[in-house]
Amino acid sequence: FLVFYFLFCFISGMADYVGNLSLLWFFTQIVGIYYLISNLLAIGIVMLLKFVIHDRWTFKKSPTSK
Repeated sequence: FLVFYFLFCFISGMADYVGNLSLLWFFTQIVGIYYLISNLLAIGIVMLLKFVIHDRWTFKKSPTSK
């Protein structure tokens, strides 16, 4: 149980830190969107990305469980 918890926290933290900062920089500096709107976009994209990662990898059902 603790392994799943630490895996969940690690993936969430890395996705938040790297994903939000990267997307915020991209939307603000490259695309030229106002930083508050860029932050909302980054939060939404990273939230969906984390859901998919946790659904497919972190909480993946083992082949033996039904």
